[in-house]
Amino acid sequence: MPARHAGKDVRVMSVPTASVWERRAWAAGIVFVLALLAETAISASIPINQDDSAVKIAGALDDHRNIVLVAAYLSVVYVVAFLIYIAKLHDLLCSVTELTFALDSVGDIFGSVFLIAAGLLVSRSRVLPRWLARIAVVGGIMFLLQGFGLGGVIGTYGLAIDLIGFVLFLLFVALSSAILLGDRGPVHSLGAPSA
Repeated sequence: MPARHAGKDVRVMSVPTASVWERRAWAAGIVFVLALLAETAISASIPINQDDSAVKIAGALDDHRNIVLVAAYLSVVYVVAFLIYIAKLHDLLCSVTELTFALDSVGDIFGSVFLIAAGLLVSRSRVLPRWLARIAVVGGIMFLLQGFGLGGVIGTYGLAIDLIGFVLFLLFVALSSAILLGDRGPVHSLGAPSA
């Protein structure tokens, strides 16, 4: 759409700054969320729970072998997609700030540290909107607080807080992926009058 500038029409367009591989890395974050949700829904369709006897669980898993295999395949997809996403997010945050020490050890640190560190880095670097940084920090705090309820073992509040933290984690991954996937770069004025 032409814009009016100093009495004449000027065409404005965005220029892609992300390479094809970068865009695929951000798409991997969306694939992670979708595959994880699909695996959860499929696994929930098996009529067992942790309170059932071992014989009942083994029988149900054998009866629903194909469902278990599909869930396992989806798990492989979301693990690979998450690794691609987290590596790209790490590269992005390393390129704009020097405070990435917390992300370097994300493989052996709790999800709360990852989310809080990512939220603080995003807030400081401004590579993503600040409201997204707040989602990450609140999600990390929820993961940290759920530890006091042992995820529902001691108190049901732990399970509820864990669920909130997990939903915020999924939102952070999906929204940051969508934003960075759609990143078209800065707006440039071509200076040519519109036709």
